Amino acid sequence: MMMKRMNWGGFSALALTLTVFGASAAQAQAISDNSDESQRAEQAYELEQQAKVASQSVRDFSRAAYLYRQAAEARGDSPEAVEDLIMAGTLAYYVGRKGQAISDLAQAGDQALAWGDVVTAAESFLDAAWIAQAEGRNDRALELGRKAERLSNSPLIQRGERVALLSRIAELQDG
Repeated sequence: MMMKRMNWGGFSALALTLTVFGASAAQAQAISDNSDESQRAEQAYELEQQAKVASQSVRDFSRAAYLYRQAAEARGDSPEAVEDLIMAGTLAYYVGRKGQAISDLAQAGDQALAWGDVVTAAESFLDAAWIAQAEGRNDRALELGRKAERLSNSPLIQRGERVALLSRIAELQDG
């Protein structure tokens, strides 16, 4: 009888020990994840600040676009990354890197859509479509324009926003 109690007591102690260590391991992992996330956010902020400085000079637009792209990558899938990608795409366009601009703006549109920002997504797709069309990449322009057009029918878009999007889509189709 005494042996049974010790076995059960030993089992309870072992279970308690494993639970405590298991919780500690989970807590340590959560702390590590938060630390990594905090470091990425700090890195993204620093990159974005450098990009803002670089974007003050036309001569440094290419570097600024690169830094905004890096900031977006550090941020991962987030609304802030969308803004960084839009800036990267805009600056890439101004320095003549049209393919990169299309890519950055299309990626911004995809991420904005994933976050539910339908208007920003549609505008980003339209910006990318306009560049693609100007570059003679008509299939890509059509693909991006259609994405924007589908989004313009979203019930999440206000009437004024819809009118503005449809006007831009009409201009794209006329161009």
